[in-house]
Amino acid sequence: TKNRDDVLGMALPTQPPRRPSTTGVSWDASTPFLAPGFVSAGPGGRMDREAHATALAASLAAMPDLRLTVEEQIAEGDAVMTRWSATGTQLGPLFGIPPTGRRVTATAIHIHRLRDGRIVDQWEQFDTLGVLGQLGLVPRPAQELA
Repeated sequence: TKNRDDVLGMALPTQPPRRPSTTGVSWDASTPFLAPGFVSAGPGGRMDREAHATALAASLAAMPDLRLTVEEQIAEGDAVMTRWSATGTQLGPLFGIPPTGRRVTATAIHIHRLRDGRIVDQWEQFDTLGVLGQLGLVPRPAQELA
């Protein structure tokens, strides 16, 4: 659908839409695909467009080799669900966590609502605990069983 293709193009701005897709991630806070009143809701609370851009920029600075893979997308009406994973090496500070040099894979699900080809709302479920475990900051279940 057009909305699915729009979201895929937004998530993967460095290459044309295709599935499955993997690319390096880049971000320009002035990117026109977020509506002016954009709101993101997730584990960290609610963020407006600027806070969202700041959080993404911090992630990209901490993990300059970050690669995003779109695992699955489903579109219906004005909503697009994207299940994705991202892999990168934490070489810089990440939300108060000093660099660990560890390679991590994060998984998440985003549900975007679009209006006039722009994202107005984003709901996110992100595996924060999994990332913290990979960074060595919390025990991982497999480590506890060993």
